[in-house]
Amino acid sequence: MDNDDRQIVNHEEVPVWLGLGANLGNRRETLRKSLAYINGLHHTKIISLSSLYETEPVGKKNQPMFLNCVAEITTRLSPTQLLRELKRIEELLGRQHRERWEEREIDIDIILYDDRHINKNELQIPHPELHKRGFVLVPLAELTPDFIHPLFDRTITELLLNLGTTDGIVKLEYGLEFVDSPPQIDRNIVESE
Repeated sequence: MDNDDRQIVNHEEVPVWLGLGANLGNRRETLRKSLAYINGLHHTKIISLSSLYETEPVGKKNQPMFLNCVAEITTRLSPTQLLRELKRIEELLGRQHRERWEEREIDIDIILYDDRHINKNELQIPHPELHKRGFVLVPLAELTPDFIHPLFDRTITELLLNLGTTDGIVKLEYGLEFVDSPPQIDRNIVESE
Protein backbone atom coordinates (compact mmCIF):
# COMPACT_ATOMS: atom_id res chain seq x y z
CA MET A 1 0.00 0.00 0.00
CA ASP A 2 1.55 3.30 -1.02
CA ASN A 3 1.12 6.70 0.59
CA ASP A 4 -1.68 7.68 -1.80
CA ASP A 5 -3.85 4.78 -0.60
CA ARG A 6 -3.42 5.71 3.07
CA GLN A 7 -3.87 9.45 2.70
CA ILE A 8 -7.43 10.23 1.57
CA VAL A 9 -7.17 13.99 2.05
CA ASN A 10 -4.13 16.16 1.29
CA HIS A 11 -3.24 18.97 3.67
CA GLU A 12 -3.32 21.51 0.85
CA GLU A 13 -5.42 21.98 -2.26
CA VAL A 14 -3.87 20.51 -5.38
CA PRO A 15 -4.58 21.59 -8.98
CA VAL A 16 -6.04 18.82 -11.13
CA TRP A 17 -7.26 18.78 -14.73
CA LEU A 18 -10.13 16.50 -15.73
CA GLY A 19 -11.17 15.50 -19.24
CA LEU A 20 -14.91 15.04 -19.73
CA GLY A 21 -16.70 13.56 -22.70
CA ALA A 22 -20.08 12.14 -23.72
CA ASN A 23 -21.60 10.93 -26.97
CA LEU A 24 -24.90 9.35 -25.92
CA GLY A 25 -28.13 10.90 -24.70
CA ASN A 26 -28.32 14.60 -23.91
CA ARG A 27 -24.56 15.13 -24.01
CA ARG A 28 -24.60 18.77 -22.92
CA GLU A 29 -26.89 18.10 -19.94
CA THR A 30 -24.85 15.07 -18.88
CA LEU A 31 -21.66 17.15 -18.91
CA ARG A 32 -23.39 19.92 -16.96
CA LYS A 33 -24.59 17.45 -14.32
CA SER A 34 -21.17 15.83 -14.05
CA LEU A 35 -19.59 19.23 -13.39
CA ALA A 36 -22.14 19.96 -10.69
CA TYR A 37 -21.42 16.63 -9.02
CA ILE A 38 -17.66 17.23 -9.24
CA ASN A 39 -18.02 20.69 -7.72
CA GLY A 40 -20.11 19.14 -4.94
CA LEU A 41 -17.40 16.73 -3.83
CA HIS A 42 -15.87 17.45 -0.44
CA HIS A 43 -12.61 19.39 -0.59
CA THR A 44 -13.07 19.99 -4.33
CA LYS A 45 -13.89 23.08 -6.38
CA ILE A 46 -14.01 23.81 -10.10
CA ILE A 47 -11.66 26.70 -10.90
CA SER A 48 -12.09 27.00 -14.66
CA LEU A 49 -13.74 25.29 -17.58
CA SER A 50 -12.62 25.13 -21.20
CA SER A 51 -14.79 25.77 -24.20
CA LEU A 52 -16.98 22.92 -25.36
CA TYR A 53 -15.84 20.94 -28.40
CA GLU A 54 -17.60 18.51 -30.67
CA THR A 55 -15.14 15.81 -31.66
CA GLU A 56 -14.95 12.72 -33.79
CA PRO A 57 -14.77 9.42 -31.92
CA VAL A 58 -11.35 7.79 -31.56
CA GLY A 59 -10.90 4.11 -32.27
CA LYS A 60 -14.34 2.92 -33.32
CA LYS A 61 -15.61 5.51 -35.80
CA ASN A 62 -19.18 4.24 -36.32
CA GLN A 63 -20.76 6.06 -33.37
CA PRO A 64 -22.11 9.52 -32.50
CA MET A 65 -19.86 12.58 -32.16
CA PHE A 66 -18.55 13.42 -28.70
CA LEU A 67 -18.85 16.61 -26.71
CA ASN A 68 -15.62 17.22 -24.79
CA CYS A 69 -14.24 19.77 -22.36
CA VAL A 70 -11.58 20.06 -19.68
CA ALA A 71 -12.18 21.28 -16.14
CA GLU A 72 -9.49 22.61 -13.83
CA ILE A 73 -10.26 21.81 -10.22
CA THR A 74 -8.56 22.11 -6.89
CA THR A 75 -8.95 19.25 -4.47
CA ARG A 76 -7.61 17.86 -1.26
CA LEU A 77 -8.68 14.34 -2.25
CA SER A 78 -5.89 11.93 -3.04
CA PRO A 79 -5.64 10.73 -6.65
CA THR A 80 -7.08 7.34 -5.71
CA GLN A 81 -9.99 8.82 -3.76
CA LEU A 82 -10.70 11.32 -6.55
CA LEU A 83 -10.78 8.47 -9.08
CA ARG A 84 -13.26 6.56 -6.89
CA GLU A 85 -15.51 9.60 -6.66
CA LEU A 86 -15.36 10.26 -10.41
CA LYS A 87 -16.28 6.63 -11.13
CA ARG A 88 -19.21 6.98 -8.75
CA ILE A 89 -20.37 10.10 -10.60
CA GLU A 90 -20.14 8.25 -13.92
CA GLU A 91 -22.26 5.48 -12.43
CA LEU A 92 -24.85 7.95 -11.11
CA LEU A 93 -25.11 9.44 -14.61
CA GLY A 94 -25.79 6.06 -16.19
CA ARG A 95 -22.38 5.04 -17.51
CA GLN A 96 -22.57 1.54 -18.94
CA HIS A 97 -19.46 -0.63 -19.07
CA ARG A 98 -18.55 -1.33 -22.68
CA GLU A 99 -15.51 -2.32 -24.67
CA ARG A 100 -12.69 0.20 -25.14
CA TRP A 101 -13.42 2.88 -27.76
CA GLU A 102 -17.19 2.30 -27.51
CA GLU A 103 -19.73 5.07 -27.01
CA ARG A 104 -20.09 6.63 -23.58
CA GLU A 105 -22.91 8.22 -21.61
CA ILE A 106 -20.13 10.01 -19.70
CA ASP A 107 -16.39 9.64 -19.37
CA ILE A 108 -14.40 11.55 -16.74
CA ASP A 109 -10.63 11.10 -16.73
CA ILE A 110 -7.94 12.53 -14.47
CA ILE A 111 -5.62 14.07 -17.05
CA LEU A 112 -3.11 15.71 -14.71
CA TYR A 113 -2.87 15.75 -10.92
CA ASP A 114 -0.51 18.66 -10.34
CA ASP A 115 2.93 17.44 -11.45
CA ARG A 116 2.46 13.95 -9.99
CA HIS A 117 3.40 10.77 -11.81
CA ILE A 118 1.41 7.68 -10.77
CA ASN A 119 1.63 4.32 -12.48
CA LYS A 120 -0.77 1.76 -11.02
CA ASN A 121 -3.03 -0.76 -12.73
CA GLU A 122 -6.15 1.25 -11.92
CA LEU A 123 -4.69 4.75 -12.18
CA GLN A 124 -2.10 6.30 -14.46
CA ILE A 125 -1.29 9.99 -14.18
CA PRO A 126 -0.59 11.86 -16.38
CA HIS A 127 -3.17 10.15 -18.54
CA PRO A 128 -1.09 7.81 -20.73
CA GLU A 129 -2.81 8.89 -23.98
CA LEU A 130 -2.80 12.64 -23.25
CA HIS A 131 -0.09 13.50 -25.76
CA LYS A 132 -1.99 11.66 -28.54
CA ARG A 133 -5.45 13.12 -27.98
CA GLY A 134 -6.32 16.38 -29.64
CA PHE A 135 -9.77 16.32 -28.06
CA VAL A 136 -8.01 16.67 -24.68
CA LEU A 137 -4.98 18.77 -25.66
CA VAL A 138 -7.00 21.50 -27.41
CA PRO A 139 -9.23 22.33 -24.40
CA LEU A 140 -6.37 21.71 -21.95
CA ALA A 141 -4.21 24.22 -23.82
CA GLU A 142 -6.97 26.81 -23.31
CA LEU A 143 -6.66 26.45 -19.55
CA THR A 144 -2.97 25.79 -18.98
CA PRO A 145 -0.87 26.20 -22.13
CA ASP A 146 2.44 26.47 -20.26
CA PHE A 147 2.00 23.55 -17.86
CA ILE A 148 4.94 21.17 -18.29
CA HIS A 149 4.05 17.50 -18.75
CA PRO A 150 5.78 15.67 -15.88
CA LEU A 151 7.13 12.86 -18.08
CA PHE A 152 7.82 14.53 -21.43
CA ASP A 153 9.19 17.82 -20.06
CA ARG A 154 7.20 19.71 -22.71
CA THR A 155 4.41 22.25 -22.32
CA ILE A 156 0.84 21.43 -23.23
CA THR A 157 1.16 23.85 -26.18
CA GLU A 158 4.27 22.01 -27.40
CA LEU A 159 2.47 18.66 -27.15
CA LEU A 160 -0.45 20.09 -29.11
CA LEU A 161 1.85 21.49 -31.81
CA ASN A 162 3.67 18.15 -31.97
CA LEU A 163 0.35 16.39 -32.52
CA GLY A 164 -0.01 18.18 -35.84
CA THR A 165 -3.59 18.02 -37.01
CA THR A 166 -6.63 18.79 -34.94
CA ASP A 167 -9.09 17.93 -37.69
CA GLY A 168 -12.41 16.74 -36.35
CA ILE A 169 -12.27 19.00 -33.26
CA VAL A 170 -14.80 21.82 -33.54
CA LYS A 171 -15.15 24.54 -30.90
CA LEU A 172 -18.83 25.19 -30.23
CA GLU A 173 -20.17 28.71 -30.09
CA TYR A 174 -21.94 28.07 -26.80
CA GLY A 175 -20.17 26.37 -23.93
CA LEU A 176 -21.66 24.99 -20.78
CA GLU A 177 -23.45 27.27 -18.36
CA PHE A 178 -22.06 25.81 -15.20
CA VAL A 179 -24.25 25.92 -12.12
CA ASP A 180 -22.31 25.12 -8.98
CA SER A 181 -25.21 23.71 -6.98
CA PRO A 182 -24.98 19.95 -7.42
CA PRO A 183 -27.81 17.46 -7.50
CA GLN A 184 -28.17 15.59 -4.22
CA ILE A 185 -25.43 13.02 -3.80
CA ASP A 186 -24.35 10.86 -0.90
CA ARG A 187 -20.96 12.25 0.12
CA ASN A 188 -19.63 9.85 2.73
CA ILE A 189 -15.96 10.55 2.09
CA VAL A 190 -13.56 9.36 4.73
CA GLU A 191 -11.60 12.35 5.99
CA SER A 192 -8.63 10.32 7.20
CA GLU A 193 -7.64 6.79 8.09
